[in-house]
Amino acid sequence: MIKAKYIDLSKVLKKAIEAAKWQDRLPGVFRLAAEYNVDPATVSKALKLLEQKGIVTINGRRGTFISKHETRSVHKIIGVVGASEKDSVTCHDLAIIKEYFKNINYEVIAISQNDDLLRSNPQFWAKLPIDGLIFMYSTLTRELISELRQSGMPFVSTNKIIGLPGISWVDFGGTDALAELIRYFHKLGHRRIAFVDIKHNKNNFTERLHKAYCDCCAKLNCLNEELFYVSDKIDNLANDFLNMNTGATAIISLSYNVTKSFMKAAKAHDLKIPKDLSLASYNSEDHDDFLTISYYQRDKRAKMAGELLWEKIQDPSTKVKQIILENKLVPGKSSARINKKRK
Repeated sequence: MIKAKYIDLSKVLKKAIEAAKWQDRLPGVFRLAAEYNVDPATVSKALKLLEQKGIVTINGRRGTFISKHETRSVHKIIGVVGASEKDSVTCHDLAIIKEYFKNINYEVIAISQNDDLLRSNPQFWAKLPIDGLIFMYSTLTRELISELRQSGMPFVSTNKIIGLPGISWVDFGGTDALAELIRYFHKLGHRRIAFVDIKHNKNNFTERLHKAYCDCCAKLNCLNEELFYVSDKIDNLANDFLNMNTGATAIISLSYNVTKSFMKAAKAHDLKIPKDLSLASYNSEDHDDFLTISYYQRDKRAKMAGELLWEKIQDPSTKVKQIILENKLVPGKSSARINKKRK
């Protein structure tokens, strides 16, 4: 089988980058096409392949920037962006990361997320006196990634990154877990299966959940668009949905707090769980045997993020790794086979 020309060109360009033929930025696509006697389209595909490997960053009209892989000054400090000791959600993740780096004699500091600063001043993050960054629940832009790579700052993400190739990350299989819960309820006889949650704006996560919901329900021939219901606020979310009288017999929520609000709202609507309404949620904490849970390995994600970053600190040219952690479905008393009279 003959290799595609762009693959051979990507290898040639990689060698040229390693030989320091160019410094911070590569020549434009048309100049490279003329120099290597290939079509501009071939150059573009070769550059995209290098970007997937984290070797360069294609930054729109600004050009294609080279990732630095040289050793930085050692500060023995790791920064975690988007985490806080005072935040109940992220403080646990921060503790896991601290424990991991403590064994390597590194200090970990929490850096409060500031989306405006991330977008407006990417140079700030690249010049911090630290050895690497872990981004949690944060916004990574092409400009920021480009600055980090040009400065040689190692970084990883604890969120799946969409549309920005060449980034090492580890995340939960949120969309896969949703499909698994839908199939679980379908096997129990449910045909009106709802997803109800607050809207998640990061990385188009709600849109990806919606697609996973529609794809799975369509395959099971039980798709009803009105049963995918998201809101900007958790207040009255459960009551508002139940007041719609959609006839949903099973409700899945990403947020554990939303699921608990349904338990309260069900009583007000004279609905019994699971006789009238089955519930399932995502969670990472220990729980009793009542709720059906899609259990995600939060501790493992935090530790693996530390491991990925440490690999990059030790070897800046290490291969890009993108890891999805599988959720584990733990059935509880909140879900049951549907009462056939309610079909």
